Amino acid sequence: MKKFKTFLGLAATFAMTTATAFAQPGAAYTLTVPFSPGGASDSYARIVGKELSSELGVPFIIENKPGAGGSVAATSFAALPKNTKNLFLGTISTHAINPYLYGNLKYDPNKDFTPVAMVLSLPNMLAVNPRTPVRNVQDLVELGKKKVLSFGSAGTGSSAHLSSEVMVMTSGMKATHIPYRGASPANTDLMGGQIDFVFDNISSVLPLVQGGKLRALAVTDLKRSDFAPEVPTMDEAGFKGYQVISWFGFWLPKDSDPAMVKEINRALAKIYAKPEFQKAIKQVGADPVLKTDQEFTSFVLSEQKRWSALIKKLDLKI
Repeated sequence: MKKFKTFLGLAATFAMTTATAFAQPGAAYTLTVPFSPGGASDSYARIVGKELSSELGVPFIIENKPGAGGSVAATSFAALPKNTKNLFLGTISTHAINPYLYGNLKYDPNKDFTPVAMVLSLPNMLAVNPRTPVRNVQDLVELGKKKVLSFGSAGTGSSAHLSSEVMVMTSGMKATHIPYRGASPANTDLMGGQIDFVFDNISSVLPLVQGGKLRALAVTDLKRSDFAPEVPTMDEAGFKGYQVISWFGFWLPKDSDPAMVKEINRALAKIYAKPEFQKAIKQVGADPVLKTDQEFTSFVLSEQKRWSALIKKLDLKI
């Protein structure tokens, strides 16, 4: 799998006081992104990589390693020895979905990584073709009770796919999943009328909605999105407690020094307190959400329990 590497924030100086877990002369750290350049996760990594470089006094190198919903990067990262100069930007896919979706996965999401912090979340957005008479979620559900609809996603087991499955299962509507090689072709077919609806990350769907190419019906967080405050939540649309978010977090290699975890958390706390950083993250269509390692661990375990049960119920396997 081809790797893309970009140097970020090559620090001019290193810490000049007591040595920290990071400030080792000549040490460059690699921030692995399990997706191709250009998406929300990649944009976030480049922004936060520059900030971490400044706060910790060491260069951070962005390494894009796409493939298998993030599993290619996660597998190679899981094999790294402890305290290796690497940081992994994992996702709901790498740590809460893929371990139960792929039958031959070569890593354990809990044993092979050291959790550091949750850093980002993106709700999905439910959208339809603007030429359809469907105006809201209930219209879509009623239509799906009369005939079998079709929905697209970026692939089997993606958060977009599971967002749809949760709606279909809890509403009694009928719909067939059509997996695509990425969100873009799914959205293209929706605009062309080949499929009936999609759930996708709001950062991908909203520009198409704003351009009049798609119609937004709902967002999948429990609160309305600041990016589209006029669009109701699935909860408001009658699906009580419905929440599916794409989340991102940082991990170090397994058994890494707890001091490194604390140091990254201290740096992130300073970074997230900056209004300009918050604004930059919002501009890539994401919500900056910071949870410490203990909070993040509990959250990931709850997500694993939720999605493993659904994947088993749907009998999904890759």
